[in-house]
Amino acid sequence: MLYFLVKNHPFVDGNKRIGSAIFLYFLQKNKTLLNEASVMPDQNVLVAVVVLMAASDPSEKDSVIKLVLNLLTNPGNPDKSK
Repeated sequence: MLYFLVKNHPFVDGNKRIGSAIFLYFLQKNKTLLNEASVMPDQNVLVAVVVLMAASDPSEKDSVIKLVLNLLTNPGNPDKSK
């Protein structure tokens, strides 16, 4: 869903912002963003991934989707381990 909102430009402006917001909303509604221990991606990482996604070639779709899935399953936010 995130990939297609960012890449297909369904809106005149704000596709990356809207895609990111809907992505986080989707995760929250599916009980993935419940608390600090959940897989909430770091804001800077999410921005970087969405910008990378927007700039990627459509032939790289599978790799970009795997990157997002990896972000969700292995958030690796070092700030939360302190």
